[in-house]
Amino acid sequence: PEFTCNGHQWCIELYPGGTGEAGAGYLSLYLQLCSGRKVTAKYEVSVLDKYQNIVRSKKGTLSNSGDVTSWAWGWKNYCSLSDILNQLKNILDDNGTLAVIVSIKKDSASAAPFVPSNPIRRMMA
Repeated sequence: PEFTCNGHQWCIELYPGGTGEAGAGYLSLYLQLCSGRKVTAKYEVSVLDKYQNIVRSKKGTLSNSGDVTSWAWGWKNYCSLSDILNQLKNILDDNGTLAVIVSIKKDSASAAPFVPSNPIRRMMA
């Protein structure tokens, strides 16, 4: 699914069978930047159970210089597929839907600081 956050277009990539050999038996989950613009941010991806409680949460930092049109960050082994499918853990809802929440915060350290003009200079000129 695609969404917009902080002026950028994003997409969540989910692979229930994992990606690559290291991901076998795991849910692979990636946050993809689709807008291709420069961004540095901190993100958190959480999986909810069917009662809206967070059951798994992972954080990361991403940085894109803007010269790549699409880039993804995430995990080959976000969580065990057996955990998701375990009905006792109540992760999937009654329709088999997996709920994921994404939080993205721009890194304020990467933004240029705002320096206002000095009004005293105009008075002295």
